[in-house]
Amino acid sequence: QSVSQRVCNLKDYINVPLSEIKKSLVKAFCASEIKEIPLPLIHPYQQALLNKEYIQGKKKQYNYHNQLNFKGGNIACDLLVKDGKIRDLAFSGDFFLLKDDDILIKDLINIPYERSQICDIVKACNISSCILEMDTATFTTLLVGGELKHE
Repeated sequence: QSVSQRVCNLKDYINVPLSEIKKSLVKAFCASEIKEIPLPLIHPYQQALLNKEYIQGKKKQYNYHNQLNFKGGNIACDLLVKDGKIRDLAFSGDFFLLKDDDILIKDLINIPYERSQICDIVKACNISSCILEMDTATFTTLLVGGELKHE
């Protein structure tokens, strides 16, 4: 299931005009009045944000990639493994984080790229409290179940 299949739309549950919802959101989140910005002032920023180099950014050179489907969606993991240790990693996909993944990433950086060590870290962090519907075995497989390209 994709995220859109696991979420609901407010329109199905409330009978309030969209204009009223917008007013309520502005009132709740904006300390001051929202002012319209003239398009000529926005155009240079828009062009910069549409730049291919900005969109793609500087991609890190990961040497490991794995992805899998699980009950909570699908997830991919890219790792940089150097000198037998995890030096960097990133997650992407269609899954629901329950808390900041930086905490988990921080715990995995600079540990040996070995199933038992990774499994111990994943158990200690209680992965199901980080990613909805994720379990230790599945997450460990995500991290070490793929193929390491080169070191």
